[in-house]
Amino acid sequence: MEPCDFVNPRTFMQSWPPDVHTRIQQKTEDESEILKNIQFATGMPEETVKELAEVCGSNTLYQSGQEPTDKGQILQMTVVPHDLNLESVRHQILHRKMRQENTAVKVSLFRKMKYNCLDEYMANVRPANGEISPEFQVPTPNVILTVQVTRCIPQGVAYNTMKERESYLVLGNQSLTDLRDKIKCSSDAVIPGDYSNAIDVDPSTLQKAGDLYRSSFFFIENVFYNDTRQPDNVDYSRPILKWAKEHMPNTEMTTANMQDTQFFDLNIRIGQNYLFLHQGNCEHVVLFTDLSL
Repeated sequence: MEPCDFVNPRTFMQSWPPDVHTRIQQKTEDESEILKNIQFATGMPEETVKELAEVCGSNTLYQSGQEPTDKGQILQMTVVPHDLNLESVRHQILHRKMRQENTAVKVSLFRKMKYNCLDEYMANVRPANGEISPEFQVPTPNVILTVQVTRCIPQGVAYNTMKERESYLVLGNQSLTDLRDKIKCSSDAVIPGDYSNAIDVDPSTLQKAGDLYRSSFFFIENVFYNDTRQPDNVDYSRPILKWAKEHMPNTEMTTANMQDTQFFDLNIRIGQNYLFLHQGNCEHVVLFTDLSL
């Protein structure tokens, strides 16, 4: 993916006409309103529209009697209908059995999937009645950015060779620390110090590096966004700025607080590699791949 021109999420959101935002915030029409609109648009009699709704409705998809009627449980369906003579279903049954019996196959598959837990997440978040709990409601108008973060990069490895990425969806009004707190890394799970003298101690009771060393920064378009939420956090950007002042005098670099910066405030390029650094020298590539209302 080639980087595009600079885009500001807030400017992108404000560039759309007001009626677009109004339409997005409208509640979904119920079935009766949908049928009335179809009848008005097509000029068909009411009886014909109702007959089409019955013939083409979702209820006609429930044939085996094993499908869950609760929409919130459809994504958690565990029983596959046995009367379906489809090759795709047969292969899916065999592959699911393979994933259940072989953890290595399951892990390898999930690493390659774009959304490896979206089905389970949506089944829990979106209930059957369509009502979203307040904690999951998105303040509107807003934008959604798709962000990919690679695993930690070993020294000497080129960025473009890194294939394992975690994908995140972030809102324009969220702060950079919301993304920082979601990034998973094996470096944070390391137990600092000499563990050989405490081999009988349960590792889960010991402090991890991620609990002790919270310093980090995002480097986006020559701005270091430092995590300064903890008073003992180290400013990792200070020695880099000192070096850049001596060796790159014509390049202007600045700093800002990560927790005080929203994604609305960023000027980014879609497809451009940026940097997340933590644990002193553990680097991750941050890539914005999509921006939408």
